[in-house]
Amino acid sequence: MTRSEWNTQFEKLREFVSREGLQALAKLEPRRLRLWVEKQRERYVATRLGKREAALLGELGVPGFPAPVSEPVPSKSTVPSRERGSPRAKTKPKPEPSTKTPKIVQRPVGLKREARWKAMASQLEQYSLSLPKDWGAEERQGWSYLTSRQSDLHQWAQVQRHRFHKGSLTQEHVDRLNAMGFEWRFLSRRELIDERRLIELTGIRAEYGEEQNWLSHADPGLQRWVDGVARAMGKESNRVSAALAQRLKRLGVTPKAPRNWEPQWRALYERLRRYYETFGHSDVPGTSADDIVLGRWVSRQRLQNARGRMPPGREKALLALEFSWNGSDTISQVWWARYAELKAFQREHGHTNVPQKITALGRFVSRQRSALRAGRMNPRKIELLRKLAFQERAGLWVTDRWRRRFDTLKAWLEAQGKRSLRGIRGLPVEHSEWLTAQRARYREGRLAGEQIEKLEKIGIEWRPKEVIGAPWMSNYRKLVRFKAKNGHTRVPRGFRDRVLVSFVGTQRLTYRKGKLSKDKRRRLEKLGFEWFVADKIRPEWQARYRSLMAFRDEHGHCLVPRKYPPDQGLAEWVAQQKERFRKGKLREAHIDLLKETGFPLQTESRSKAAKRVWAKRKGKSG
Repeated sequence: MTRSEWNTQFEKLREFVSREGLQALAKLEPRRLRLWVEKQRERYVATRLGKREAALLGELGVPGFPAPVSEPVPSKSTVPSRERGSPRAKTKPKPEPSTKTPKIVQRPVGLKREARWKAMASQLEQYSLSLPKDWGAEERQGWSYLTSRQSDLHQWAQVQRHRFHKGSLTQEHVDRLNAMGFEWRFLSRRELIDERRLIELTGIRAEYGEEQNWLSHADPGLQRWVDGVARAMGKESNRVSAALAQRLKRLGVTPKAPRNWEPQWRALYERLRRYYETFGHSDVPGTSADDIVLGRWVSRQRLQNARGRMPPGREKALLALEFSWNGSDTISQVWWARYAELKAFQREHGHTNVPQKITALGRFVSRQRSALRAGRMNPRKIELLRKLAFQERAGLWVTDRWRRRFDTLKAWLEAQGKRSLRGIRGLPVEHSEWLTAQRARYREGRLAGEQIEKLEKIGIEWRPKEVIGAPWMSNYRKLVRFKAKNGHTRVPRGFRDRVLVSFVGTQRLTYRKGKLSKDKRRRLEKLGFEWFVADKIRPEWQARYRSLMAFRDEHGHCLVPRKYPPDQGLAEWVAQQKERFRKGKLREAHIDLLKETGFPLQTESRSKAAKRVWAKRKGKSG
């Protein structure tokens, strides 16, 4: 409000006071003028009203504002005059020392604060007087906690309680509040709500108690509160204390039997089952008019499960519908619709390489591939796409060059009088290398369905048993002799046998990349081979790293979700590594190990600290 608008309202108030008198100020009939006066009083209490405005309202006699204090002006006769021509005194004469004790005059301190306190105390007193006079001590209990409509007065009352318990409230203030029946005890949020509701309920009971349905005059919020506490009284829960239950019974509130929610739960569960049968999932969005009730029910089930209140029978029934307990793992309806189209396409064509002419589905497939490669995809979506043998990279159709290469291999088999690769030893180098490349593409999901079918017809083994070569066994026997002599397998870098040093480092690197065969790993672990250098990597970090590798072997990636019940410690450790990398606090040895396993450190481009780490590593490598 501008200064001119304030002056206009003040002139209206002054005209009203001059016409009706100061006594009519408490019952201002014009509603806008009355609300304006109350607003100015609130601004004055909150020290947001200017001194000029407060002084004008005080001069007018508005309650709650300080009355003007007139200071005495010294008269001319009391001012000592100086004779004309007499010299002006440069310094004040020093007073003579007196033997009398000086009189201490106590000046009033904090007059403005005291005026505000009295104004708020007057409001509180008016509120207490507005309560029905026929109320006894039991009905008036808890009145000083006020209702939600007196928010400013409630905050002021809370401040008085704080000052009382700290001992900073004057005895005069304490006596005045005690005379009103002010209660000094602090209440919890639940107790405060109960006290306010009880005051409202007592007022309605006093006004409409003669009617049979007197509670119908209460607002819906108060009716819901009464229904809730009545049912809590019926099942004897800790929600309602004995004192609260006794006060409610005096008002005529009787306990009610707890509601039986099982029929309603079963009905909504049947709706969810029909939804699952129709769409193939139970991620109800709750955005349309038909599904909003079911969507809210689904959210309540997740909340109950998170709080540990889900009965085992209900949990088992929901899991049968592939129910997702984590709300962040829910999938949108648009994604489910595109997934259904992709599923139909895969069923018809045998692969998920959608041609570019199918624009909507083709763009969907392209987005999923980008998210999968960047490590930004929901693990649940990854699992669903893998059921369709989804290929991470595009262009997995069978090319003419691949067909010619396959025909060459098949012609060689026919020349040897064989129809299958099983039992054949000593393949030509070009055929052996080509088959190794096909196995690698199969493990990465980069082979089309037709290619897999053709290769399986000629008897390819996707995971052939590795034959350990003579060079590896020779170095392994050297390592056995080294341990027999030294008692460990930590071959130092300055060891005279440089081949053995290189062999040990290669085994560690191959193990971290997940490319070491089970037979070699079993032999080395039986020997007590240490996969990490003990003086660089702590054992606790090594244990978590091995758990991450086990997760990658099981799931094919290192995207550990934030909530991973089988090993929540691993999920927290993964988040800690990303956070330390973002802040630039992750050691270079740890970064190297995590990058070798394909661990997604997505924050490297967002953090200056991470950029400094990478710049440092590049400088060392260059």
